Amino acid sequence: MRTVKMVYTTAVALSVAGAILSIYLLDESRVLGSGFCEISERMSCLSVIRSRYSKFLEIPVAFYGLVWFITSGVFSFSALKLRRARLLLFVWSIAGMAGVLFLNYVELVLINAFCMYCGLAHALAASILGLSFLGWRAGV
Repeated sequence: MRTVKMVYTTAVALSVAGAILSIYLLDESRVLGSGFCEISERMSCLSVIRSRYSKFLEIPVAFYGLVWFITSGVFSFSALKLRRARLLLFVWSIAGMAGVLFLNYVELVLINAFCMYCGLAHALAASILGLSFLGWRAGV
């Protein structure tokens, strides 16, 4: 039981970190970036943020990430007490990873650039998926 508590507490912390990162990316998309992570033509947050793929239904993609991380945090916190929330977080995380895989395709193939901050958000989402799987299996 101690392991389950540690898993979901860590998932809450990663969700908070992801939400903060999403807020930063949302602000960067609003002001079209500060150029902080411009390393090369292919390693460029501005190329990603300024692309035609940076919005879906006229809403910045970072906003969807913010909603995903907030929801993950709520599910993770709920999973500390409710067994049903554990499966819900796991399914939510799988859906999130489907989005991450699509966004990686967009970045690397369609835009031909990589945003480090986006990659960090994707890594946080993947970590939450891994934790949700561990917690779900340990709690069953």
